[in-house]
Amino acid sequence: WEDVAELLVRACGSEYGRLPASTLRGWRAAVPATMREHATGLLLEGALCKSTDPAEPRTLEVLERAAHSFRAEDNTAGEAAALSHLAHLAWWQQDASALRALGPRIAELEGVGEPLATTLASLGRAIAADIRGDAAKALARLDAIDAEHLTSEWAAIVAFHRAGQLLTLGRIAEAVAVAEEARAIASPVFRLTLEAIRQTRWHLGEID
Repeated sequence: WEDVAELLVRACGSEYGRLPASTLRGWRAAVPATMREHATGLLLEGALCKSTDPAEPRTLEVLERAAHSFRAEDNTAGEAAALSHLAHLAWWQQDASALRALGPRIAELEGVGEPLATTLASLGRAIAADIRGDAAKALARLDAIDAEHLTSEWAAIVAFHRAGQLLTLGRIAEAVAVAEEARAIASPVFRLTLEAIRQTRWHLGEID
């Protein structure tokens, strides 16, 4: 079970978004009933719920239970994966208070070298620089993020923020190129947001 659990944490962590919901559903069906309340079983359940109905309250509840269970086991990779999903839900729902509540623990996991937590903390610092109006610093922080440890969801969000900073700095062609690349990995709903950036092609005289 230990080897399977490690694989599932990776699939529900940095690899999440690259696997269809049907695959997650098949894995959940294969998990022994005795392990479904285990931290990894909860993470798998939460990831599946998030892929099918992210607004369902049960999604948040299961992922919070997964994070607490992984922390009790001192499993930083599993906890970081669960927190990544919770942070994404908070970002998607524009719940600033929930994001702030997750920040301290993500910073602690960054402090022990957890890669996924490090990328999330880096994104947080970039957004903070953006809020302060320092587009150059925000862009530098975004450019330094290691995409290897990002889910496709977070990779699209990072690209969105990069495109926004490039626009602020007047680098329109680069911003459009970043948004174009991000559309390939973004969810259907988020593609609409990225489309707004792509339409700045008009400033370059590119009319469809």
